[in-house]
Amino acid sequence: MQVSTPFFETLSPDVQSAIRTEAGCLNRKINSIHGNQFGYLGQPSLQGNDWYHVFSTMTELAFADGERLSIDLKISKNQLFKDLEASKELFDEVKTPVLVHWDLWDGNIFVKDNRITGLIDWERSLWADPLMEVGFRTYSPDTNFFNGYGIDHLTEKEYLRALWYDVYTMLLVIQECDYRQYDTRDMYEWAAGNLTDKFTELHRIIHTS
Repeated sequence: MQVSTPFFETLSPDVQSAIRTEAGCLNRKINSIHGNQFGYLGQPSLQGNDWYHVFSTMTELAFADGERLSIDLKISKNQLFKDLEASKELFDEVKTPVLVHWDLWDGNIFVKDNRITGLIDWERSLWADPLMEVGFRTYSPDTNFFNGYGIDHLTEKEYLRALWYDVYTMLLVIQECDYRQYDTRDMYEWAAGNLTDKFTELHRIIHTS
């Protein structure tokens, strides 16, 4: 299900579709900006020329953050890295570091007169695989975003990489309640469900293909 803000919910379905299509088009332009190395913009010590290695390091750090506060991340770290190693060739397809906003959900899109006027919250931006973007989430595929981006669907290998990015994203989101000290555990429960579902799906595909 596409997550909406209260403002978006006041717009007609046609306008919502048009905005998300426009977001896909703008995201394509963002991805046309190339970098010299993969990784987070503000962390040069963690950047590198090999996307698999950089992504593996990012995932290691996500687990380290969870261990720091003894957060139950719900999945096996050992199994995840075995599966990640088995998936290495998927990441070898990603040769060019491109700019990825990585948080283009409705709440980060400014709209006026039914058109996009700005995109905010760039602090998570990184040089990476375009498939990390929200519009490519496997648990809430956005056909309007796809249309705006200029593709019909993901290939089998692209879908598997998108699954990996969902797992990584949920490894971060599942920790927000503890690090940001939210009043409820709702975000934790939502992320835990997505994380276990997507990791189970990923594991199954890897070991049956």
